[in-house]
Amino acid sequence: MSDAATLAKQPIEITLQGKAWKITPLTLRDIGKVESRMRSQKLAVYMDACKLTEVDPQEKARRVNHLAGIPITQDEIVEGMQQPSMFPYVIFLALSPKHPELTEDGATELISSLQETDLEAMQTLAQSMSAMNSGVATEGEESDPTSPSDGPGSP
Repeated sequence: MSDAATLAKQPIEITLQGKAWKITPLTLRDIGKVESRMRSQKLAVYMDACKLTEVDPQEKARRVNHLAGIPITQDEIVEGMQQPSMFPYVIFLALSPKHPELTEDGATELISSLQETDLEAMQTLAQSMSAMNSGVATEGEESDPTSPSDGPGSP
């Protein structure tokens, strides 16, 4: 368990508002949820714009189908995860495996209520999320820091 990729997939513990939180790497499923939410947000912006102007219903349906089919690149996902509207959701996804009592609204409140003393921890959190997700965990992958294994098939 000495290589950086293995270590990056381990939960990282930080303290926010006096409570210890374990941040887990995002899984492929989590990344898919982020992508889906980003796509929904793009479609919502388009639908709101359609309310401001007259758009032929058939043209509107064609454009919605087109927008829904445009792939979102990995770079766009990474950039999107750092946006203020998406960051609380990403934090929720990273905290919820080890903190099932946390809700999405709870994660938003946690981030919103951080004091200046927590800003350093938040910076650590953002850096940790970036480092951890340079190698996205796969579903069911063990993140047990006490495990001596470097992964499936390790001696």
